[in-house]
Amino acid sequence: MPRAAGSYMPVAAPAIARRTTSAANVGKRSGSRLTTAKMSRPVTICGLRRWRSAHQPKMGSETSFANAHAATTKPRCAASMPYSCAKSGSTGKDITITATDTLETLAAKVNSSSSGVSATIVNDASGSRLVFTSSTTGTDNAFRITAVDADSANTDASGLSALAFDPAGGTSATTITQPAANAAATINGLPVSSATNSLVNVFSGLTITLSKVTSAPVQLSVAQDTTAIKKSVQTFVDAYNALSSLLSTDLKYDSSSQTAGPLQGDSAASSLQRQLRGLVGEASSASSVFSTLSQVGLEFQTDGTLKINDSKLTSAMANPVELKKLFTNVDATTPDNNGFATKLRTLSNAVLGGDGLLTARLSGLSTKLTRNQKDQDTLNDRLEATRARLQAQYTALDAKMLCYCTTLTFGKLQAACATDA
Repeated sequence: MPRAAGSYMPVAAPAIARRTTSAANVGKRSGSRLTTAKMSRPVTICGLRRWRSAHQPKMGSETSFANAHAATTKPRCAASMPYSCAKSGSTGKDITITATDTLETLAAKVNSSSSGVSATIVNDASGSRLVFTSSTTGTDNAFRITAVDADSANTDASGLSALAFDPAGGTSATTITQPAANAAATINGLPVSSATNSLVNVFSGLTITLSKVTSAPVQLSVAQDTTAIKKSVQTFVDAYNALSSLLSTDLKYDSSSQTAGPLQGDSAASSLQRQLRGLVGEASSASSVFSTLSQVGLEFQTDGTLKINDSKLTSAMANPVELKKLFTNVDATTPDNNGFATKLRTLSNAVLGGDGLLTARLSGLSTKLTRNQKDQDTLNDRLEATRARLQAQYTALDAKMLCYCTTLTFGKLQAACATDA
């Protein structure tokens, strides 16, 4: 999609999935002039140089970080210093600093707190500096740093107080190197501002992304994103074709190899295939212009898949509102007025729901598997019992045979002795 000077991004995507600016509105919005006066930025505070040598903290000292303004996003400073917020609805974040902490460990505590404030160490010829930066831009996301020092002197810039930055409270031992700022711009002579560099819904359905400060107005033009629309339609077709091909492969019987698919003869899979083909081939009253998918270039093939006719789809995109209705229209009272994507979603919910076709089928198969396993276990138990019984019988028979052999041998010896006598 063409963009004007890299200064905006359309939110309105394809007509079937996202909000699209109509042709009438495009005409009205062409020629909008935008001047970016200032980019949004986070607040940055630079503190403490040569921490270990010049600013050894006292055991048990604490430092507080606080947001100075109310904001939708409430960044908090982390590490282990207590910080109280001046803005409504926000709470402080406590970070405890001990005598063994260094700049590195303090920065690590801040960064591991998920507070919305990050800490980095900057090294140069004059030493090391600890720099705190809000992770969110805009004046509403500024913060302050207060200290609760062990010597009860929290504003003397000595010890842990050297971390403090709270001008309203009379402490500014650290230096603010970059004040928080909102983005500022002028659109058609009207000033607008934002905590970020994105102007959301300044024009309905559009997000304007500011990329740099401009000294002269930038001309903005809005056009339909046909590439995104075609991509969404192609994604829809690809998803349908993948499912259709899977069902066809698993349900077919290959006569040449005399091999049946894993779902050949399965009633649930066959029913799902019939429902899918019937749904995409039927007419819909969702749109007053288009009634079938073939009219907008989605043509049904002999193998059950869909193929996009690019010329038909391009022609249909000249009416994006009706094209969107054909896919996404929702009518809770009259299902025939639902778009094709809505109907497919309804079908998938019915198939995959708690009492759905596939859910019931899977439950039935699972029950059969469980029953089969129990039958196998029962048969194995019976076989084991039979084996044990036969083994006991043959063990007893072996004992009797041994006894008989012993008696027979003894008898033979006795007879031999009598004959010799």
